[in-house]
Amino acid sequence: MITQSNETLLDESESELWHAWSSVTRAVQSALGSEISKSAPLALIEFEMLDELANGEQPMRSGELGALVSLTRSGTSRAISRLVAKGFISKEGSSTDRRSVLVCLTPEGRKAYEAANSVFANAVRSGLLSAVDGNDRDTLLRILNVISDTIL
Repeated sequence: MITQSNETLLDESESELWHAWSSVTRAVQSALGSEISKSAPLALIEFEMLDELANGEQPMRSGELGALVSLTRSGTSRAISRLVAKGFISKEGSSTDRRSVLVCLTPEGRKAYEAANSVFANAVRSGLLSAVDGNDRDTLLRILNVISDTIL
């Protein structure tokens, strides 16, 4: 029989916080993904990749893009392949580093991104921001920044 000390387990308040965080994160991602897929043939992670390309420097190294959206190397490769197949991004080898693949948003990808982005903005406003008033938003943002700074 395996036993664990109480110090290695989450206490009641830690567990409650973790489950609330996990539940909200899954619900928000599910709702956003569902809304985005109504406007364009995109999964949420694909939208996030297009967002990084639309708002970042292009061409972008595939590894950099994957890191920006927290995907593994193989996850990045699969997502890029899907986006290339949809005609939303193009990819080419780097002239300075044979190991690197560079990706760019295509005109069709920009259209899909813009269509999905307005739906995304409305979904964030109605599903997330409407539930939190101004003072609580500031507090939530401060807490999320602290967590982000600690993890990243």
